[in-house]
Amino acid sequence: MLTNIRLISVREYHKMAETGIFHPEERLELIAGQIIRMSAKGTAHESAITRTERLLRQRLGDKVLLRIQSPVQLDDYSEPEPDISVVKLNPLDYDDHHPDASEVFLLIEIADSSLKYDRELTE
Repeated sequence: MLTNIRLISVREYHKMAETGIFHPEERLELIAGQIIRMSAKGTAHESAITRTERLLRQRLGDKVLLRIQSPVQLDDYSEPEPDISVVKLNPLDYDDHHPDASEVFLLIEIADSSLKYDRELTE
């Protein structure tokens, strides 16, 4: 286990994005202080997201806000972009911040080809 790794905070991650360190089309997320490349979106993956979103909208209606592949800030070092987030309603639709852990009801990650990687990353 490496012990001298410097973790990146959400604030620093945002600053890096603002200054243009990342390529605009790079798909990245911050997990446990580390910048992780997200895998490419496949057809089956997108279809599963669409079907899951439709089911949740039918069942939950206007009681919650569903966010699709949008960031949530879980703590000072993690801002993942789950495939679907079920979050509390917000009058500004989170115009001024990403939902934080206290505002999240459920996070869904559709993992077809990346299941093994996703599970190992978060354990």
